[in-house]
Amino acid sequence: MAFYTIHIPAGTPPDHYRRTARARSPGLASWRRTQTDLLRTAGFTGIEEIDVTADFLDTTGRWLQARTRHADELSRSEGAQSLQRRLKDNRATIRAIQAGLLRRSLFLAVRPL
Repeated sequence: MAFYTIHIPAGTPPDHYRRTARARSPGLASWRRTQTDLLRTAGFTGIEEIDVTADFLDTTGRWLQARTRHADELSRSEGAQSLQRRLKDNRATIRAIQAGLLRRSLFLAVRPL
């Protein structure tokens, strides 16, 4: 199995964990157990995590730039409230990544027959 996920890093202090989980970054998987633990419990082995957070930050920053640059057209096509929500989400996600509260990883695992 291979999948990407956005998650709160293991070892995040409880108060930061709760704050990050409440922020509800789009796509956030907010389990208290690590992805590795969940995969292991499900019988997977050979588990590998590849950190792609730097690319996640770059992509989110580019979305913010593009939405800002095309704000007038997006406001007309998506609605002003939708655009403002997306801009707010992008900014919050960038802050959380920079603070080390969000991570994006590629997980690879094998489930023996």
